[in-house]
Amino acid sequence: MKSRFDAGSDSFRVCHNNIPNFDSLAFYYEKNNFEPIWAKDLTSSESAFTILKYIKEAKYHGLNPEFYKYSLTTGLINDFYYSMQKSKIDYKTLADIEMLLSDAVIGYSSDIQYGMVNPQKLDTGGYTLPVKNRNATSLFEPLKAENIGEYLAKIQPKTNRYISLQNHLKEYYEIEKKGGWEKIPNITKSITKGDTSKLLDKIAKRLLVSKELDEKNANNKFSVYDSSLIKAVMKFQERNGLLPTGIIDNNLVLKMNIPISDRISQITYNLERCRWLDYSDTARYIQNNLAAFEFKLIENKEVKLKMKICCGMKRERDYDKKLVVFRKSHRREDEPKNHETPTMTSVVEYLILNPKWNVPGRIAQDEMLWQIKKDSNYLAKRNYKVYLKDSLMDPSKINWKQYRPEHMPFKFVQDAGDDNSLGKIKFMFNNRFNIYMHDTPNKKAFLYANRAVSHGCMRLEKPLELAEYLIKDNRNYTIDDILIEIGQTPKDKTKLNRYRIRQEQFKNNKSMRTTSTVMLKKKIRLFVNYITCWVDESNVLQFRDDVYEKDKLIKDVFNKRLNFYKYDKVVRRK
Repeated sequence: MKSRFDAGSDSFRVCHNNIPNFDSLAFYYEKNNFEPIWAKDLTSSESAFTILKYIKEAKYHGLNPEFYKYSLTTGLINDFYYSMQKSKIDYKTLADIEMLLSDAVIGYSSDIQYGMVNPQKLDTGGYTLPVKNRNATSLFEPLKAENIGEYLAKIQPKTNRYISLQNHLKEYYEIEKKGGWEKIPNITKSITKGDTSKLLDKIAKRLLVSKELDEKNANNKFSVYDSSLIKAVMKFQERNGLLPTGIIDNNLVLKMNIPISDRISQITYNLERCRWLDYSDTARYIQNNLAAFEFKLIENKEVKLKMKICCGMKRERDYDKKLVVFRKSHRREDEPKNHETPTMTSVVEYLILNPKWNVPGRIAQDEMLWQIKKDSNYLAKRNYKVYLKDSLMDPSKINWKQYRPEHMPFKFVQDAGDDNSLGKIKFMFNNRFNIYMHDTPNKKAFLYANRAVSHGCMRLEKPLELAEYLIKDNRNYTIDDILIEIGQTPKDKTKLNRYRIRQEQFKNNKSMRTTSTVMLKKKIRLFVNYITCWVDESNVLQFRDDVYEKDKLIKDVFNKRLNFYKYDKVVRRK
């Protein structure tokens, strides 16, 4: 073993350069007098085969067994047994096996507990969720375990979100083993209820494989697009982030034709995300899933409130390359746009009713200035005030044509009101990105499948329902108080008189623009995450488009690691 950990030695079949933990293992074995752990008695010890069993099943965690050199290790073990049959003990092969098993169990243990990568390094600036502390356990902990089987069983992920996703991964491997699903040809005309098409049987078979269509229809022939098939199509649309119209069009066909191998990969990327997470299944919290454009308020594993959200627009194409150019030139026209909502965590602490909107400088420069030049009444119609530093300005006396976006000195504030871009309620939580959740007067965007339409903040479909839930612990303050304050009819009819008085004040414009704050008696944790595949409350596997291309980041890491550990890069030729 001592010579095995001599970095200068080239007499062993396995090259040390592609053993990730070689230096650490050399240190550990030296401290322990190079005493073997696994290969001491390979013929009778179960430890080595226990490790290999877990590594073989790593595929059901979305981890390729070849990340841990499974084929190489089992091949060397077979070679060792072959030499034993000739009454010859190959100590060098035995030393290679020992090193590979130790490297594998260290790598596997870390990946299972913490994920293959640190997401905060993978997605710099875009991932600020809490992650598990990788330094909480010693690198050598699995090498010191008295019973490696018990140790590996103990460290398996046990959250509901992980296990349910893992179970569906096993199902998808079975589907793949049976051949996956047949590709459906593109259609020339959308198919609606009552239409006939030769493609209906192919579509039905596709839906049977992924279980949107009940098995009792397995032998049915579909010549007419009927209600049973429509229902299955709508289920497929819902679980794939499409609008559940029941119409068969090319968008639907494209989703159906995504290969089973790609769907398996998508599940593996999200299992990796699950291994990063450091928040409970049972706590009271809000989870906004940016990839799904969805808000959930969860308490004791139960979804108390669910709604659609809109989030930030996707960053510009080739953003990273353009950012390099901008950092060199420092020219405003070279600065690429990035409105993606970041993943993050915070605590919702208070509400703002009838909020004003302080327009961010970039929006004012890029989107408002040209509108002001085009329409002299643009600001007045939308209740904007103009400030130069802290001084209120008269916009009609400003020569807007003389200002270019990069040299515009003015700030804009939109007063509270029906047209305010933040709507009637803003939900506030501390964060370095200056984003928040809010109401919106523009409800049309909630009808879209892709709702990445904002400048980074999260628009809520049902802000009043959230407000009602959050203030239920506030004494002597109800949803009716909020409704009256924002100019809506209270639920409690005894408060109608107070509402009418307030409405008169609104009509007289005495307090229409009064902005007020409601502190929450019981604050709530917020997690903003990005998950493109998960299992919902009905045990249905959900898929969403990788709108921010964050799955690609994980895919690149997986592929890079697999390429790094290729057999021909690890084994020396004899």
